[in-house]
Amino acid sequence: MPASRRFAQVDVFTAVPLMGNPVAVVLDGEGLSTEQMQAMAA
Repeated sequence: MPASRRFAQVDVFTAVPLMGNPVAVVLDGEGLSTEQMQAMAA
């Protein structure tokens, strides 16, 4: 099982809360390979 990572979900492309496109931002990506980051994005 993969390790847990802290993330924040934020709205982009809006000035109105909860009306934009939600995006997850990993708060600590240190040590992640390109393949691991791509797997999380999928």
